[in-house]
Amino acid sequence: MERIILSDLSQQVQGSQGIRASQHGFMKGRSYLTNLISFYSHVTHLLDVGKAVDIVYLDFGKAFDTVPHSILLEKVANHGIDKCTLHLVKSWLNGPAQRVVINAVKSCWRPVTNGVPQGSVLGPAFLNIFIDDLDKSALPFWAPHYNKDIEVLGRVQRRAIKLVRGLENNSYEERLRELGMFSLEKMRLRGDLVALYNCQKGGCREVGVGLFSQVNNDRTRGNGLKLQQGRFRLDIGRNDFTERMDRHWNGLHREVVESSSLKVFKKHVDVALQGML
Repeated sequence: MERIILSDLSQQVQGSQGIRASQHGFMKGRSYLTNLISFYSHVTHLLDVGKAVDIVYLDFGKAFDTVPHSILLEKVANHGIDKCTLHLVKSWLNGPAQRVVINAVKSCWRPVTNGVPQGSVLGPAFLNIFIDDLDKSALPFWAPHYNKDIEVLGRVQRRAIKLVRGLENNSYEERLRELGMFSLEKMRLRGDLVALYNCQKGGCREVGVGLFSQVNNDRTRGNGLKLQQGRFRLDIGRNDFTERMDRHWNGLHREVVESSSLKVFKKHVDVALQGML
């Protein structure tokens, strides 16, 4: 029953103003990763043009338990939900009741007027609707670009794989090949390329539209989906995900970037990275 209500609710919400594009939690095709990429890209661009940026972190304590039903229903109605669906939602929320039992002495039953059931199908959707009208503020998506940071991280992997019995006398590169592993630097690059593919052709295309600009030309040289590289005054802008990945993406072969699925893309990237190891 909840899934039926959710399907109808989602269609009606999208048919009206929808959930704002900056919301990534509990949204199909989005995740914490798309949130990091999108927000950090926005911040670095503002910093690069000399604007001040303040980042405020808010933590909703017991968010699922404290949502007032009256306010939630009002916000659901404001999203253009029809009266029939709204009545179903109200009936679903008004069902639970609670009481206190101490030493076999029971209090009277009282209706639960706050919160939505955790683990429910509708709970995450209601939470998104509840916070949707908050201020549209845009977590840093960090990757090391200083040699000292890269070296410190790489040292951890070198020490770890040196503990593998039988490979003590092999070089670092030989141990990686024997174990079928990439260096941490290549693993980060692989993860970035997978995220970029998702933003270009996967389930996160809606996010990628506002983050990446494709080169507009008809030349056949290259992979056909090259990205436009920007110009930045500050290092933080040059090393932002949307900028640092342009060169790597543009260097991929056409059959890689035009992979029919994420699974195929990962296989192509693994082959390419093996040659770079």
